Amino acid sequence: MHPDQNHLMMEPIIEEVRFTSYDAEIISLREKVWNLSEKYVAEKYFKNRFSDGYDQSAFHWVVRVEGRVVASSRLSYHEEINQIPDLQYIDKELLQNLIVPVGSINRLVIDPKFQGQGIGRMMDLVRFEKCRSLNCRTVIGITHGKRCHQLLGYGFIRLAYLDAFQDIESVSGEELPSLFYKCL
Repeated sequence: MHPDQNHLMMEPIIEEVRFTSYDAEIISLREKVWNLSEKYVAEKYFKNRFSDGYDQSAFHWVVRVEGRVVASSRLSYHEEINQIPDLQYIDKELLQNLIVPVGSINRLVIDPKFQGQGIGRMMDLVRFEKCRSLNCRTVIGITHGKRCHQLLGYGFIRLAYLDAFQDIESVSGEELPSLFYKCL
């Protein structure tokens, strides 16, 4: 077996963690993944900031393989619409469709060596379960690319294509940046 294929044999361990305990590893992974596959987005929209004010109060999960963080995701909980992340990209009229409390799933990153193994789905399912336990009425997510199809597959509804992101040339059609929501 080729040494690079060893990671396929390891059992991923997913766990909810405190951001402050894993912040360096999570931020490093975000930077690695976004600069590799989403450099334009990282530079223009995240301004190469790989952490924001929501990280401290959000729920976080990591997946470790042999002790190394290979994936992370976040869920932020909001009792008011004006508290959700990335409001500057969302038309205010669209927000009327959301019922509080709202769970915002975001910041899912998976090391490229571990993509395609179901880790993203594991991370999504654990976040959906957390939304249910928090009695969220709506779950939202802003995404683009193949991830759009994943959210639609979970029963999310595309609320809108986001005009602010129309200059992303790496995707088109149904994969354009969009706001998705699902009522629980």
